[in-house]
Amino acid sequence: MPAALDETVHLVLPEEISEKYNHALSYVPPGKGTVVGNKDKLEMLEDIMYNPGNPSAVLLGEAGIGKTALVEQLIFLHQKTSEPFIVVRLGIEILGGLPLNTVISRMSTLLTDMRRIRKATAEGNPGKKFKLILFIDEVHKLNDYGKGVRSSAALNALKEGLGRGVFPIITATTSKEYFENLAIDDAIDRRFNQVILDPPTLDTTRIILKRRLKYHKSREDYVPEISDKTLDELVHLTDVYVRNQVNPAKSIKILDACIGHTSRVFAQSGKKLDINHKTFQYIFLQNGYNIDPPSSAKTVRDEIHRRVKGQPLGVRLISDAINNAFFAPRDRKKPLFVALLAGTTGTGKTETAKAVAKALYGRDDAILTINGGDYPTAEDAPLVQKTIGDDMAANKQKVILLDEFEKSHKTVQFSLMRMLDEGIVRDSHGVDRSINNTVVIATTNLGAKFFNDLGKNLNLDRNENPDAYSDALYNEFLSKKQDLIQALINGDEGQNNGIKPEILQRFQDIIPYFPLPKTIMAMIARIKIQNLKKQWAVPGTIYSLGDVRINLLVPAVLNADQWQDLTENKKYAGLDPLSVMIAEDMINAKADQEGARAIDKVLSTKLISKITQQISDRIEAGLSVDASVGAFVVGTNGHAFFEKPSTGKPDIAVTFRTIDELNQKSFAS
Repeated sequence: MPAALDETVHLVLPEEISEKYNHALSYVPPGKGTVVGNKDKLEMLEDIMYNPGNPSAVLLGEAGIGKTALVEQLIFLHQKTSEPFIVVRLGIEILGGLPLNTVISRMSTLLTDMRRIRKATAEGNPGKKFKLILFIDEVHKLNDYGKGVRSSAALNALKEGLGRGVFPIITATTSKEYFENLAIDDAIDRRFNQVILDPPTLDTTRIILKRRLKYHKSREDYVPEISDKTLDELVHLTDVYVRNQVNPAKSIKILDACIGHTSRVFAQSGKKLDINHKTFQYIFLQNGYNIDPPSSAKTVRDEIHRRVKGQPLGVRLISDAINNAFFAPRDRKKPLFVALLAGTTGTGKTETAKAVAKALYGRDDAILTINGGDYPTAEDAPLVQKTIGDDMAANKQKVILLDEFEKSHKTVQFSLMRMLDEGIVRDSHGVDRSINNTVVIATTNLGAKFFNDLGKNLNLDRNENPDAYSDALYNEFLSKKQDLIQALINGDEGQNNGIKPEILQRFQDIIPYFPLPKTIMAMIARIKIQNLKKQWAVPGTIYSLGDVRINLLVPAVLNADQWQDLTENKKYAGLDPLSVMIAEDMINAKADQEGARAIDKVLSTKLISKITQQISDRIEAGLSVDASVGAFVVGTNGHAFFEKPSTGKPDIAVTFRTIDELNQKSFAS
């Protein structure tokens, strides 16, 4: 039946042929003339179509690069010539609706039937010249029909016609699909003339967008304005953020989304909006990207200052990295910043990552944690990439934490160099994912001796304010920084867990975390005890006790003069005796190895266990433990270093006092 295509030639597609192919044959209209560049590729394609012996082409390029657009442009350029190009598309999925054997049979007669269509079209357009071409997009899908060892029965059926040059044919697929599904059959590979498309330059992409805007304005009642400068910004942002797609498709997608958004606003309110940076913020966020940091630099710095104690140098350097990320020119293809936090365990490295996650993304647990110890073999390298890639594909609003980085295999570490360098990681589907929307923080426990020795040399434990930063502190660290780098390269003796120099160079900075001073340990102990007090005070916290509310009474803080009387030192001003005893007497031998985690062990074994034992004893005796009846009074056992001389061992004391007993004697709250 005739189908009008242009003013000069009409395609005639006989009904019996259309039915034979399940109506999978359809006309390809000419393009809009908006394609820019690829002049040499068009000429190559034209040459192949005029090749008398082998008029068979395969267009190769990533999805969205413009393979179909190139075919449409070819039609557009020839539609007013003396020999227009008429292109018929074969829809593989529609043809696939037929039984398998029928599909294979149809592929064997396809090119012959195309000659019948050409004859019918010539008879329907007497005296007119034209070139009829078959187009099969995503030709690799033919491999799904009668799949064999090297190629499918459907491809083999098509191969016979290709070998004889029966009819001009253009096929298209990605390079990956071609070499995995078609080129493995040497005969098929020989029959196709390759035309390889490369992504357009950013300048060419911008010209394509301008032509597309002009085309939209010729057809639509309302199209928002966009300046050349803003169009440049769109192309740049798309280039650096959308890494799993190619231009021009990805930039066209963003442009059309911006037009759709502003057109909806106009339709609903009559308000005309120009496309600008604010529009990009809205559209990119819909696609999972923050083109601007999701929080302010001050918010991030303040959160770190609030939560990370006793690390004035580390806090200052990480704050510098944040300022650079927010206020200095940066490569947007890379993460906001990439830092290696080095120091002994329990010194605040993971807490820093949590603080950054909270400040940037609103939650402490907005973190993808990659534990180095989970990837100890070379074979784990692809797995760690896929883990990160898949997670980033689902949710980019996270900090990537490479915890205990030195414990991962060196091959694993090297596999992450592209991520650290270029902000790219490949997911389990082989798709490149951008991580330029996030922060990468790696931690390592290497260099313990370096930090212990330097901390002692700097007398950090004697500072009246262990959170106070000074240039002298920074200069002293800077003078020893090369020793730290060497310690990280060497690793622990006999462990072969050093980090290669070329890996260390990928981090923007190495942030030092020193062993925590006793005052900070006491401060952390108090914070943790106060948190326990708040948790236990919530009814229903202990599921086995129902709505019972547990009240903990802890010692009050002492001022500078009170601590001066007890210890001849004011450094514990603002802290309570119990927390100070824990820091000075109960974790002294473990602090360098375990840091703040040693406090958790003390509280678990020496405080919580004593409280729960008394709860158990009272419940078994039929006595209540609810706050309405009394409270658990927590304090020292009288043998702390600042209390009366005693040979007893310092320990935490816990007693339950009734309301009457509490009223008779003053206890801290």
